[in-house]
Amino acid sequence: MSLVHCGECGKEISDKAVTCPSCGAPFSKSRTVLPGIETMSAARRTPRRAWLLAGLALTLIAAAPGLWRASASIRQAAGVAAAPKWVIDNAGTNGDCTTLGDYCMNVSCAVTNAGDAAGTARVLAVLTADGGGVIATRTATKYLLPHQQDTVAFRFHESKLNRSERYRCEVIAGP
Repeated sequence: MSLVHCGECGKEISDKAVTCPSCGAPFSKSRTVLPGIETMSAARRTPRRAWLLAGLALTLIAAAPGLWRASASIRQAAGVAAAPKWVIDNAGTNGDCTTLGDYCMNVSCAVTNAGDAAGTARVLAVLTADGGGVIATRTATKYLLPHQQDTVAFRFHESKLNRSERYRCEVIAGP
């Protein structure tokens, strides 16, 4: 058995084959490759495939920013616009603001913008008695970029040294 070239596609096939397994062209021993027709070997096709793949990869990389902008406009058209997403944490308290005869409590609220757009958070700190009654509230606004975190400090002079108190932090709607 020897290998010959298909007259249609140029691939090497067995001289005993009835048809070319690559292109399906009928084959007979009397059929030969026409002079002047150059067949492409696998060694010559490999670099061409590598160049095609590299070109495709570069095209995708170049198109990525445009695709990202297009997807943002699609999300916006669908009503899924970029927006801030607020995460709040009770960062802590201390009595460092206390002076002689005047007890007070400092409350820290950590606020994080976990969304994909900048925005202004309205932070609320609430000081409550253990029984549940609200003693005092404080608010502040913070402008944060996406994935930025900041801490807001509040001072409560209404706090009493001998009273059991709790505090909580939250983000409220509105400017």
